[in-house]
Amino acid sequence: MKPTEIQQNLNNLNQEIEEQKKEITEIKNKMIMKNYLVKISRIGTFEYIGTLICYVCASYLITKFPQIESIYIQVLDVICVLLLFTIPVLSQKSVRTMKTVKKLNRNDLDISEIYSGKKTRFQKFQKINLVLSFILMICILPVLAGIKGIEMEEINNLWAVIIPIGTLFFAGLSYWVLTCYKKTLRSAKNTLLV
Repeated sequence: MKPTEIQQNLNNLNQEIEEQKKEITEIKNKMIMKNYLVKISRIGTFEYIGTLICYVCASYLITKFPQIESIYIQVLDVICVLLLFTIPVLSQKSVRTMKTVKKLNRNDLDISEIYSGKKTRFQKFQKINLVLSFILMICILPVLAGIKGIEMEEINNLWAVIIPIGTLFFAGLSYWVLTCYKKTLRSAKNTLLV
């Protein structure tokens, strides 16, 4: 073989190796993104179930609106329905934000910065949802009583038992959900930075 042929073969071999490296990197990135999306979809599944529950509850409140006699309770009913439509929209938007992280040809520092920004936005939406959910919990009590035709003063142990237990349950559930979400987000970040 002539030296030029050897050089040409080496160049061809180097080009093939580079192409294989690119293909391997693309396959690796696709696998990483697939694993990342699976982890984020876990959160999305719970948010989707919550969305369905909110829409069913909103439908119930809308259908029971004519049974409410007090204008004050009707206003609270409208507020509850608006909250039940707003909370799922914010939840779905926050999950969609987390799904848009792309690995492509970025280094780990870029990915970490992009992910951190999206995670911060996700957590901000979750905190807003918690506040709105707490407001919903307070507003819905008189509405449900109004649907049943009961005055708030007639409910035994409302302030002594029902509201404190409801608040503790809400706080415990919120803490559990946020802890699970943080764990899943941490795992998703580790997947991205492999």
